[in-house]
Amino acid sequence: MTLPLPLTRIQAHLAPIGRPTLPGDLAAATRGALGAAMMGALCERGGPRTCVGCDLVDSCRIPTWYDPGRAGRQAVRPFVIHPPRSVQSGSGAPPVLVLDTVWVGTLPGLLLVDAFRAAARRLGRQDTATWELATLVVHGAGEPAVVVDGGRVRAEWPAPGSLQDRIRLPTTVHSATLRLRSRLQLDRAHTRPTLPLLVRALVHRLRAVQRSLDLPAEPRWPDSSDLATLDELRFEEASRASQRQGQQVDLSGWVGSLSVGPEIAPYADLLAIGEVLQVGRHTSEGLGSYTVHWS
Repeated sequence: MTLPLPLTRIQAHLAPIGRPTLPGDLAAATRGALGAAMMGALCERGGPRTCVGCDLVDSCRIPTWYDPGRAGRQAVRPFVIHPPRSVQSGSGAPPVLVLDTVWVGTLPGLLLVDAFRAAARRLGRQDTATWELATLVVHGAGEPAVVVDGGRVRAEWPAPGSLQDRIRLPTTVHSATLRLRSRLQLDRAHTRPTLPLLVRALVHRLRAVQRSLDLPAEPRWPDSSDLATLDELRFEEASRASQRQGQQVDLSGWVGSLSVGPEIAPYADLLAIGEVLQVGRHTSEGLGSYTVHWS
């Protein structure tokens, strides 16, 4: 498979100052904090609810790169947030937050250091407690670069790597089990996922990313209508308030696992791509993350 999709993985480690609380939904809170940090750093109009009609819309990084939807554009956001983890740093000590994100395209380099640093301060902030960016590890071309160490910038930003380099498949594939790491929402109607629906959603996700980068729609996969699915799913409701849109963002979705096969080999690379790019709606809010267990 040839898929020259430029990709960068960024892992941010946030250390506590005092004893800050953990947000209820870390992925959604991270996305909101990054967005607020970007707006604060880049917007010359004071952060309006929409970029439509702004005379700077064609040159501003926010609607042209970070959040195309603010200007009514259909391009996908250039990132996904995998489920953040809280790691206990010692007995009785507050946990360290590990934020794992994947970005497509060419990134604005050290601008993201400032965005992660500002976002860290916004997460669970209290009067005497907050978070600070301790380490930022960037996986691009070549070996991972520790761009921030001990809170200080110490390395140049690496060029993007390739999605192909992130995909690891076993030699022989017969079937697989997808274990959802975050809620899965394939459509607004909350249709129960099946393997054919999942395959179509994965293709749609990949094509949307390719279009946003003006890349050709390659490769292609056979029809999946006859594929069988055994699932252990349940529906979980969740939402968050959108300050920009003045409404609730529906983050409900399916959790659990799907066992797929037995003739899954023609779709193995597609399922592996979904591990990296996530699938379905609200991927930039952390939804649609899963791991594949091959058999």
